[in-house]
Amino acid sequence: MNNTLIHPKLASNQKNFFTDSATIQSYTEALDAVGQPIKTWADKLVTGEILVDIGATIGMSSGEEVKLKDKTYAISTHKILLRGNYTVTEKDRVVIDSITFDILSVDKDSKKVFTRLLTRIVIW
Repeated sequence: MNNTLIHPKLASNQKNFFTDSATIQSYTEALDAVGQPIKTWADKLVTGEILVDIGATIGMSSGEEVKLKDKTYAISTHKILLRGNYTVTEKDRVVIDSITFDILSVDKDSKKVFTRLLTRIVIW
């Protein structure tokens, strides 16, 4: 049984289906001037291809608000569909319209037409 919302062949032929542009970034660790590690992110390079300007579509999945004594923050998860078969892991992140999403899980369709991401953003 196929439990996808849209068949891969149908969606891949729809130019207006992927209305967003995504960039995949990888975590790297560099050293500052005094030798202390600093966390940096760089556009992901896979077999000579930088993963930028990837056709994407995004949808809201769920959200919640968390209240602490001194602050409140929101957690929202989104499903993102990338046009194409990409090497992406949970250690990477995706940026769409200057919004950074942490990747929780990665799934690919059997036809290798899409890469599906379950992502999260935390807003303070």
